[in-house]
Amino acid sequence: MPAVASASNGPATNASKFCKQLASASGGKHSETYAAAVRTMFPNAKHVSAKNAFGKCVSSKTKENRTETAQSEQQAHTNAAKTCKAQRSSDPSGFATQWGSKHNAYGKCVSATARAQEQQDAQQEQQDDQNTVNAAKTCKAQRKNDSAGFAQQWGSRRNAFGKCVSTTAKQQDQQDQSQEG
Repeated sequence: MPAVASASNGPATNASKFCKQLASASGGKHSETYAAAVRTMFPNAKHVSAKNAFGKCVSSKTKENRTETAQSEQQAHTNAAKTCKAQRSSDPSGFATQWGSKHNAYGKCVSATARAQEQQDAQQEQQDDQNTVNAAKTCKAQRKNDSAGFAQQWGSRRNAFGKCVSTTAKQQDQQDQSQEG
């Protein structure tokens, strides 16, 4: 049951918004630091340069969003089916109270449960994207305020900024997950 995305909320629109925020946080659309961040975040993007980094970011992020959405929908449906089956067998009266006793009760349960999981997954993905943008801001500030310390920690090669963004964003994602659990 694929969810229908509105035009303003589709994978390409969200990718464009994300890439604009990342560009702003990284030093601009045509900066080498932005290109380094894009190369690190999207290793399958070929020949990323300062000149084409924004386009490579949008196309790669759009593809990533579509893949993640499809996987999330499939996983949510599978998990919802298992959850509803378990609920129906462990508490038949509670299941009937919540979803009804007609033949479509199981389908209603699966649909609603999957939709809730998809929304939760979408919120998590938005948080992960925000963590990446925040990481870019942090790395930009660190490089500006302490260039020697930045170079010592991340190196001085052209991928240093991208390494900083990637590592910092992953750390923030892990912190978020540990706070939720």
